[in-house]
Amino acid sequence: MDSLDSQHKLECLRACLEEARAAIDKKDAIIVEMEAERTKSASEFENLRERYELLLADHHRLSRLNHELEARLLENIELKNTEIKAISDELQTMKSRLQEHEKALSCVSAERDRYKEDCAVAVNLLHTNPDQFLPQTSKLLSNLNKPGVKNETPVRGDCEQPSPLFQFPAFLPTFPPVGLSSMIQLNSSADQLRRSQFSSPNSLTESDHSTKNGSSTHVGGLHQITLQKSTITDI
Repeated sequence: MDSLDSQHKLECLRACLEEARAAIDKKDAIIVEMEAERTKSASEFENLRERYELLLADHHRLSRLNHELEARLLENIELKNTEIKAISDELQTMKSRLQEHEKALSCVSAERDRYKEDCAVAVNLLHTNPDQFLPQTSKLLSNLNKPGVKNETPVRGDCEQPSPLFQFPAFLPTFPPVGLSSMIQLNSSADQLRRSQFSSPNSLTESDHSTKNGSSTHVGGLHQITLQKSTITDI
């Protein structure tokens, strides 16, 4: 009986031993698998750490570039705002100058229209009654061209040119200059007078010579008024 009990216990212990060994083997297999997983996880962790370090370096670099770009952007915005303000001021100045020039242009246009009206009135008056507005030059020419009147001129040297007495057309002294038909008649009369002077150099008296000098001064003044009025009329 004792031997049978001992054998039975021995068999039980052997069975427990086999179960323990199987459990140990199973645990060893699990440990091996876990070790493989740990090694794999460690390698993955190293890769992730390297990627993290790279990403961190890129983050720092991008942050620095971002700050630089923000600074440049703010500087450009400030510069553009300054330029916009300067352009706005210049635009306001140009607008004010444009208004001034428009006012000046309107004044000049009004003055031009007034001169046109004056010229039209002068032409109408001269065509209506030209004898009333012509200067004394026409009367002098008519007197000099009459037959029987002896004309005398002062003695001149051989090299002295004849005095250009009637070279300028006679205009109305109180109105702006216009092209008149009387200019042609006065020019033809002046040509006849010069031809008569060249044909008879001692035919004018001293009184006629003084009258011609006064008429020449009057015609020269009219010519200056003509130049000034024609410049304003062209504007």
